[in-house]
Amino acid sequence: LVFSFMGYKPEEVPVGTRLALEVTLREEASAIEDVVVVGYGVQKKVSVTGSVSSVSASDIKKSTSASLSSALAGRISGLASTQSTGGQPGVDDAVLYLRGAGTTNVTSPLILIDGVPRDNIRTIDPNEVESISVLKDASAAIYGSKASNGVILITTKKGVKGAPVINYRANFGVQYATYLPDPIDDPILYMRLRNQAEINSGKAPSGVSYSEAVIKEYQEGMKTNPDVYPATNWFDICLKPAFVHQHDLRISGGTERLDYSMAVGYMKQDGVFIANDWADRISMDLKLGIQLNKYIKVGGSLYGNMRHYTEPGYGTNKVMDAMMRAIPIMSDYHKNGIYGSSWIATPGRGNYENPRMIIEQGSIDRRVQQLLAKAFVKLTLPYGITYDANFSFRKRDTRSKDHVPAMYTMNPKTEEVRNYNSAVPRVKDWDAWATGSFFTQTLGWEGNFRDEHHIGVMVGQDYQEFYNDNFQAYKEGFYDNYHTDLNSASGQVNAQATGASSREKLVSVFGRLSYDYKQRYLVSAVFRYDGSSRLAPDHRWAFFPSVSLAWRIDQENFMKNAEFIDQLKPRFSWGKMGNQAVSLYSYLSSVNTSGYDYSFDGTKYGGAAISALADNTITWEETTSYDAGIDFSAFGNRVLFSADWFLKRTEGILRTVNLPSQVGDLSGPKSNVGVVDNKGIELSLTLRDSW
Repeated sequence: LVFSFMGYKPEEVPVGTRLALEVTLREEASAIEDVVVVGYGVQKKVSVTGSVSSVSASDIKKSTSASLSSALAGRISGLASTQSTGGQPGVDDAVLYLRGAGTTNVTSPLILIDGVPRDNIRTIDPNEVESISVLKDASAAIYGSKASNGVILITTKKGVKGAPVINYRANFGVQYATYLPDPIDDPILYMRLRNQAEINSGKAPSGVSYSEAVIKEYQEGMKTNPDVYPATNWFDICLKPAFVHQHDLRISGGTERLDYSMAVGYMKQDGVFIANDWADRISMDLKLGIQLNKYIKVGGSLYGNMRHYTEPGYGTNKVMDAMMRAIPIMSDYHKNGIYGSSWIATPGRGNYENPRMIIEQGSIDRRVQQLLAKAFVKLTLPYGITYDANFSFRKRDTRSKDHVPAMYTMNPKTEEVRNYNSAVPRVKDWDAWATGSFFTQTLGWEGNFRDEHHIGVMVGQDYQEFYNDNFQAYKEGFYDNYHTDLNSASGQVNAQATGASSREKLVSVFGRLSYDYKQRYLVSAVFRYDGSSRLAPDHRWAFFPSVSLAWRIDQENFMKNAEFIDQLKPRFSWGKMGNQAVSLYSYLSSVNTSGYDYSFDGTKYGGAAISALADNTITWEETTSYDAGIDFSAFGNRVLFSADWFLKRTEGILRTVNLPSQVGDLSGPKSNVGVVDNKGIELSLTLRDSW
């Protein structure tokens, strides 16, 4: 019997009289990455003329991270993944920079998952990913107005022809806080060092914070009463190991006319704080494709995700600030909702912040639900023409309850109890939802002439519409720390209700023309024409072209004797891309209705005034990209090397122009005034083999 599978070396096994066979297929390095996803299609990797990197599902599986952005760290040249939330459960996400920051505004690359734009990849289960392609140069111009920072294309798994396959994957791990400061937890040493610092800054020895009598009393008291005379290491008290586990189950398969995939996933992640610090995520992914006949294929997908995460009532940043500022003479007493402070007066610490209290008291409870539905039709028309249409709908709903209770600290020596905070207990409930509707259609054709000339043509149209809406309500002065429903407040103390909504549209047409001669000389040209409602009516449209060239030297006759070389391809690209980073309605002057009341005949009336000027000529930020590179692979694609030199110049960066106060103390408008140059050299070396 011969066993074979795409991307693996065939294996021939004699059967003989055996009733059972155990066969292991090895990856075939020369075929495992034959095809990569590019803008609105796929191409053979050897035919790609731009700077495109790819990551396969097998590479992603090597990481046990619960966050896809963290799993990408170090796997793609030119892509920097920097933690933005310090690993906080539920929002464990990274800021992605592709070839640096090319603007002072939005610097994140455009992210598309199965062709649908997404704000981030925080909610995507890494185990659902089939492949990732990253467009780093002018090849991203086909995405026009949002492509100046590069494009990340993520393809998720779907069913393939064959018997049903069941896959289960589980990860277990533990996380620790790392790179922490080494605090002084010896209170005597702390007090003497602080005294010395004050003397060094010019204070008289008799006027330092801690007298010798206090230090001596403390030193003796530590022997008998650690509650009153503590030696506290707040990092040891407030932090703990955090466990994380993730489970994924997938069933997939297909026939000649049908392919399907069903998957569910669950993730639970504890945080390193001792309380109010955890997250879980439940995900679901359903896909179905039906080949109605040899001309028509239809299908759809449904992806759902629910996240629930918590953090302390004052927020994670406040906790970190309290731990960094905590001193060893503060008591860790904590009983009946009362927390220790210190009996020693310390400058700048009139109201001691007990880190344990900040962590344990109050909470921020957030629940996020996301839904992405997609339907598609693919038509195979006469003369090799193909038509693809995709409609997608995305909805995200975020619900949050922020509760800050009344908090109390106690002098451990006098047992005097003090209020730590004011305007409490208080509760803020808020809800925000966002929807996006997307319709994309493309018409394509590929053909050969005389087996030497290959031409590909694609044109398309894209429509995107976004709605955002949010509402929040706030009250304070509840009866106690345990009631958190707004209706349970004792009165309308500082009751507030606010909300906002917005709408945005983006309309585009685009196209690509590719040509190669004997797979040696390759050229590709793309364009996109975008119109955005973010910009003024007379400046909403812009044209973004690009051209890329490549020469496959390995296909030349004079390279026939160099059989160990699989690919030697220099390439060059040039193109223009845009960034519509301006805030909505920035081309209109801002009108403020707060603080402009007028009195007429003793009666106060509401007023309004322009508080910020606007520039009604603002338009796109425009990035011009240059890239010169070379791709080299040898020994059956076991050695791969690529090098790129790139230059990106972004002009017309939108920045606020400050105005002198003589014009009425108005805020200045945002205008296209900034310029940023971004250039560098990018190298990638991969060595791989199988044994």
